[in-house]
Amino acid sequence: MQDLLRNLSCYPRYFIGFLLNIFLSFFSWTKLLPQNYLTKILIFGITLSAFSLLYLTLLGMLGVPLK
Repeated sequence: MQDLLRNLSCYPRYFIGFLLNIFLSFFSWTKLLPQNYLTKILIFGITLSAFSLLYLTLLGMLGVPLK
């Protein structure tokens, strides 16, 4: 039983590492863009709006009420 609890306690660390890797790879990709700050702001805004659209669409499809 203790091995199970020890094994389950590792998963949040792996999940956090996975998310950090995604964010770091995304932000290192933006360094390759031109140094124009307006372009970076527009790309960040488009990405944020795409994720929020996906999130709100899934909430609507699953019938989860917004609090």
